[in-house]
This record gives sequence, C-alpha cells and structure tokens, in this order.
Amino acid sequence: MGDWKTRLSILWLIHVIGGVYNVVLELFRDGNFNKIEGFLVNDYSLLMVSVAWLGPLLMAFFSQILADKANRWANIVVGAVYAIVIAVNFIMSLALDPSVLVINPLFGIIWSVLIVWYAWKSE
Repeated sequence: MGDWKTRLSILWLIHVIGGVYNVVLELFRDGNFNKIEGFLVNDYSLLMVSVAWLGPLLMAFFSQILADKANRWANIVVGAVYAIVIAVNFIMSLALDPSVLVINPLFGIIWSVLIVWYAWKSE
C-alpha cells in the first residue's frame, strides 16, 4: 500500500490546517474577533482550541515514529474520536447557522474518516 505512515501524517496535517482555515474564516465572516461560532474567545476557549489542534499535530509525528501495530490502532482510535467530535459539532453548528462555512467541518470529517480507513487498510 505504499508508505501509509506518510499518508497518515499528511492527512493529519491537512486536518489541522483545515481547522485553522475554518476559524480564520469564521473570524472574518462576522468581523467580531471576540467570538468564534457564537463562543466567546477567552483563556478557556483558547486552551480548548490549542488542545484540539495539538492532537492532529502530535498524531502526524506519532504516525512516523510508532511501531506499525501501535500506529495503526492509535490512528484508528484518535481518527474516529475526531470524526465523531467534528460530526457532533457540525450538526450543532448547522442547526444554529446554516452558512456556507459548514463545508469546512465536512472536510474535517472526511479527513478523519480517511485516516481511519488508511490505518485500517495498513495491515
């Protein structure tokens, strides 16, 4: 299947870049730099976003250094968790504001599902 570890790392990096892109678009859409998707920007929300973005960055690194079996299961579990969290967030945000920006979380779901699929097929 080729270098599946590199594919997983690239997907994780695309995942985090898409998240950054989504937040930047949200900031410019509203013109209010104190709120993102209806949430106030404060120390707690910035910590949560940092943790959410640190996960894919760490997974990109771990995808290169972990042994095959550990790598496979780590990517399946973490990718599935991210897919579920993004899907729930997508559904909640769609109910609140069905704007053109809902396409970005859809791609987050797609990246997460691709990560799980590549990790599953890596055996």
